Amino acid sequence: MNANIELFRGVDFKYIYEIERTNETIVVDSDIIYHEFTDDFYYKVFDEYLRPENLDVDDVEYHLINIEMAKKYKYKYRRFLNE
Repeated sequence: MNANIELFRGVDFKYIYEIERTNETIVVDSDIIYHEFTDDFYYKVFDEYLRPENLDVDDVEYHLINIEMAKKYKYKYRRFLNE
């Protein structure tokens, strides 16, 4: 957010991740984002989605956090298979 990047893409062995800024994106300090990602949204996602019987934590944890943060900060987020 601080760098005013329109499209940010990350890649790992399984997925490609994209975060895209929109005209409605709410820009806040990166320290706030880091804190919310590692604390507030992490615990919300864990409580709501990541019960051991529901989902594989390693596969969906950060994905679900980004989905929730995208709603709050109004950016587009998507994840798709890296084929």
